Amino acid sequence: MTRVLILGANAQLARHTTPFFLEHADTHLTLYLRNAKRLKNPNPARARVAEGDVTDRDALIASCPAEPRCQQLNTSHNRKRITQCKSEN
Repeated sequence: MTRVLILGANAQLARHTTPFFLEHADTHLTLYLRNAKRLKNPNPARARVAEGDVTDRDALIASCPAEPRCQQLNTSHNRKRITQCKSEN
């Protein structure tokens, strides 16, 4: 199973990618956003909602503590780091 951390989980892009991952892939999602009250968990068996600020590196890393490694990706349009946690399976 692949584990994916989605930053800005209440934003437009995340609202489209979250259902895709839940319908078409063997994934477990962590939906990360500033105000967790703004988002209803779409599938408690395969997703969890985490609250935090993406600029707080320690909180971001702590949001996926069971992961053996994290890959950092850069988006070309805003240069922000996105962290995708993947299991070793």
